[in-house]
Amino acid sequence: MVNYLLQSDSVGQPFGVGIDSLLAYEDILTQVYDIHEIPLPTGNHGSVIVIDQGSLSKADIISAIEYCSRSQLKCLLLVGQGGLEHVDYLHLVDDFCVCPVEHSELKARLSRLAGDNLQQEDLSIIKVNDLYVDLSKYDVYVGNRKVALTYKEFQLLVSLAGNPGHVYTREDLLSRVWGYDYLGGTRTVDVHIRRLRSKIEDAEHVFVETIWNVGYKFNIEN
Repeated sequence: MVNYLLQSDSVGQPFGVGIDSLLAYEDILTQVYDIHEIPLPTGNHGSVIVIDQGSLSKADIISAIEYCSRSQLKCLLLVGQGGLEHVDYLHLVDDFCVCPVEHSELKARLSRLAGDNLQQEDLSIIKVNDLYVDLSKYDVYVGNRKVALTYKEFQLLVSLAGNPGHVYTREDLLSRVWGYDYLGGTRTVDVHIRRLRSKIEDAEHVFVETIWNVGYKFNIEN
């Protein structure tokens, strides 16, 4: 388990000074990063994001919390004494500690959240590299960028990303998305794939690969 303590020098005095050293004695590795410089980890690997409220702006905190939510990561907020009444976003975090805090208490809270991270499995989420798809909310993100798709584009993406590496023929995709009794031809698939690519791909992300004379597959690595 690696915890990520997010701080910044641009706002105020961090509450979590020395926490990484304290937890090191308990064999809990905590890496300290400036929130503006480190990309938050993704995936369900038992890590917890620790957000230091004392050194961050409200906008940065909300942004980090939203990223944790999308990436299925637990987050813990460090709050200063007497500051709880001024925090109107406690309901958004998974847990919080009032600083100064005993490292034994912090360790217990981090361990619980890390365990929750490892145990939870949300079948309504597709996460492949930088692509995030929420099937229940019809939300699509590439990194931190939200992507607006039509319903057919969304269905195509779910079909491909739901089974990355698998090659689908145009006929397969036509049947899956438009139905077996659709009267149009496979050219419809090509047109919608092109539109989908224009929305989710850029110089750093190439998700959909054309398999010539066959169809398409979703890249596991991009």
